[in-house]
Amino acid sequence: MTDSSKAASGHDDGAAQKAPADYIEALEALLDAARRDDAPRFTALLDDLAAAREQTLFQDVGRLTRQLHEALTSFQVDSRVADFASDEFPDARHRLDQVITITEQSAHKTMDLVEDMLPRAEALIDRATSLGGSFDNAGVASGSAAPELATFVNDVGEQVSSIRSGLSEVIISQNYQDLAGQEIRKVIRLVTEVEETLINMIRVAGKGDMLTERRRAGASATLPEGEQRITSQDEADELLSSLGF
Repeated sequence: MTDSSKAASGHDDGAAQKAPADYIEALEALLDAARRDDAPRFTALLDDLAAAREQTLFQDVGRLTRQLHEALTSFQVDSRVADFASDEFPDARHRLDQVITITEQSAHKTMDLVEDMLPRAEALIDRATSLGGSFDNAGVASGSAAPELATFVNDVGEQVSSIRSGLSEVIISQNYQDLAGQEIRKVIRLVTEVEETLINMIRVAGKGDMLTERRRAGASATLPEGEQRITSQDEADELLSSLGF
């Protein structure tokens, strides 16, 4: 809080509120005037007490007003939480759902492609093994194996081309990792921002606790030297009781 805002509130953070013991001297003087039947002095002292109480009341109102202002300011700073709850958290859930959907689709597509290519590769292996038995020790194919070998060579070209195409699709289907990674990084940034906002809220709350402790310390501070007052709470209660309070 700035110095100007403190001045506007009429109450400094370190100012101590009056305790009942602070009124003992004035009340003793008031009681003395009443016993002496000194009406003018009694009235003047009573007016002084009322003015002091009124001043304390104004200070309390100023303090509460300032605290309300600080609370509203803190709430405005942390209103980002409302945006998280209304917009960004649902959007983050949607992004994660998209990541799951893309991952599932890519996994299914990869499995389908592999299931399609495996039989093709196994068929080529079986035919190659079968044709391998048609060659003699010199590596010359028998008469019946020659046409089958020519057909096999043509089929190998087609099947290998199909397998190559399938493997290319497998590679393409794995591109989901880039998209999924981007979405996950966005969610991570959101979580980081939420964490920072919550930390700021905790810090604001901690400052409020420290301010309360400072005020309590100020209220119990020692009076200036040379100012002799009765500060016993029992004496204050006794005097107030004697006045009918």
